[in-house]
Amino acid sequence: MLRFVIRKMLSKKWMVIALLIGNILLVAITASNPMYTEAVLQRTLDTRFDDALASTNRFPMTATLRVTPMIRSNDLIPGYDERIQTLASEFGLPQVELVTHLSLQSVNTQSSLDRDDRSNATISLGALSDMADHITLIAGTGPSAAPDDDGVIDVIVSERGVNNLGLIMGEVLTFPRYPGPDGEPVRVRVAGVFKNSAPDDPYWVQSPLTMGSELFMDEALFREWFLKDNEAVGVSALWYVLMDYQVMRVDQIQHVLDTSAALQAEFDEAPYIVYVPAFTALLTAFQSTEKKVRTTMWVLQTPIFVLLAAFIFMVSRQMLENEQAEIAVLKSRGAGRAQIIATYLIQSLLIAALSLAAGLPLGVLLVQVLGSANAFLEFVRRGALKVILDRSALMYALAAALLSVVAMLLPALKYSRLSIVNQKQRKHRHSDAPLWQKLFLDVLTLGLSLYGLYSFNNQREYLATQVLDGASMDPLLFLSSSLFMIGAGLVAVRLMPALVWLCFTLFKRWWSPALYAAFLRVLRERHKQGFIMVFLIMTIALGVFDASAARTINQNDEQNLRYMSGADIVLQERWSDNSALAQNDPSVELEYVEPDYGRYAELDGAQAITRVLVDQNGTMTVPGGTLKNIRIMGINTREFGQTAWFDTSLLPQHWYHYLNAMSQKARAVLVSSNFARNYGYKIGDVIYYRTGS
Repeated sequence: MLRFVIRKMLSKKWMVIALLIGNILLVAITASNPMYTEAVLQRTLDTRFDDALASTNRFPMTATLRVTPMIRSNDLIPGYDERIQTLASEFGLPQVELVTHLSLQSVNTQSSLDRDDRSNATISLGALSDMADHITLIAGTGPSAAPDDDGVIDVIVSERGVNNLGLIMGEVLTFPRYPGPDGEPVRVRVAGVFKNSAPDDPYWVQSPLTMGSELFMDEALFREWFLKDNEAVGVSALWYVLMDYQVMRVDQIQHVLDTSAALQAEFDEAPYIVYVPAFTALLTAFQSTEKKVRTTMWVLQTPIFVLLAAFIFMVSRQMLENEQAEIAVLKSRGAGRAQIIATYLIQSLLIAALSLAAGLPLGVLLVQVLGSANAFLEFVRRGALKVILDRSALMYALAAALLSVVAMLLPALKYSRLSIVNQKQRKHRHSDAPLWQKLFLDVLTLGLSLYGLYSFNNQREYLATQVLDGASMDPLLFLSSSLFMIGAGLVAVRLMPALVWLCFTLFKRWWSPALYAAFLRVLRERHKQGFIMVFLIMTIALGVFDASAARTINQNDEQNLRYMSGADIVLQERWSDNSALAQNDPSVELEYVEPDYGRYAELDGAQAITRVLVDQNGTMTVPGGTLKNIRIMGINTREFGQTAWFDTSLLPQHWYHYLNAMSQKARAVLVSSNFARNYGYKIGDVIYYRTGS
């Protein structure tokens, strides 16, 4: 039977090739859906981690444990030292760094030097694990592993600490509150000044710039002196577990959050310890985005799957239409219905197997091409997506292949009943109306889509408010659009025979023989042509809709990005000050030096620049109370208008008119319409506010 099927396929090679192309596209697009979704989500996750690192300058995948210094028994710290070793493995991620920070409470110290200029700031004594591998000594030597003959320990201090504490190299400090092993107060010598060895070293969860009142000694010596059993010295401990977020996959997020929740519950019940995950908010927000992306992808691609399945069904039915005589002859020679169905089942399985073999590599290629596309037929130099042909993609591809087998086999179930007599009768019998016309599915589909349009118009303002608040559009709106195109196409197919008959009846006296025969053929075989018409309508409509939707989405994203940024490049430069000098001498007034921003105008391609004062900590009095942490911006109206970008369709007048009005009055301010509506302000009212600086 296999040889017979292969010969039959070769005899109709062009039909088989068309069917094979449809199946390959169905498998490729179906398999590319999970691969593309996962790749895009993975890139989004990596980008969010990188953005969090850039904005906060802290390693985003960090879990922190802190033992409070109120306890007097230090038995807990060695136990947590062992517990913390397995923390990263519980999350299922590689450990980048494990930093242990042990410290004593800040106390007043006594200096061996008689100095009048010494700062009165309190000083803490601490130790960091593996500190020597992550620092560069600016001056002096490192901490000592043991006290010298006089019982003095060599310690090091950061650059900020030298300025803040006013220390001198070689100065010996005594901590009266902290006894050493011999019962005498601990004495330390400032032996060196350090800085971090690399500015991007993740080891420094807390920058050395923030450690301006702490001296660091050798970790082993610190544990030997201050972590003894029943030692009456309160030691605070901080553990930073840094895990490699770059290898985290999207499917690991839920496991990471569940593990973090379990650890939170575990440490909440433990005494004197606090667990703080720095990644929970980021991953929780990403999960919300992930659900929206997955839903939107399915809603946008489902019509394409339906279209490809319809194409496969159409070609299969056309093949069986041409093979009616062959089926009738086989049945007249004793072939049973099961044998005929088995023949077409084998043919379908062969085509599906070939489609799987060719569709999977094509799916990977499609994802790579889509990853480098910025818009329709617009390709950019962007980093390649991390395409993974995983189990889910294989399952989707297999499901698509089985769907194609069903679509190819369904017409065979109907035509397998044909005999020679039935085949002759079908030639002279008008085709029955298709099932969708009998059930009025076209009217039902069109009605559902119009109801979706009605609901959208009634909720237009609410949806606009939701979008302005950061919510995404309802993906069902895209589904309503697809239903409208399908429903309108089916209704057109239902009405088309009547329109053709009317046209034929009115003008049949004047038709040429060719047109007369063409009209008769269309009228007599209208139900056979209906499926092809539906397919063509859906193809064109979906193509136009997808192109329009893609253009709209890209344009909206670009405008939103430009609106949120305000300009092509936004820079924030740190102002220099004399804070170091002012800290050592209270009589010195703190002064800031504004950098020369005019040099940015000399950059190649810079057309306009402007300075903008941004204060995020403003305070304002409103009816009924006080608003805190409001954003206040100070602008130069002329430069701002020449530099900033704003969508002119958002306001009743061009936004330049608002800037011109501000330029006429030095005390004029602009507020958002939501702000004015919520707090009852109108044009001409007086607003009282204070900046946070």
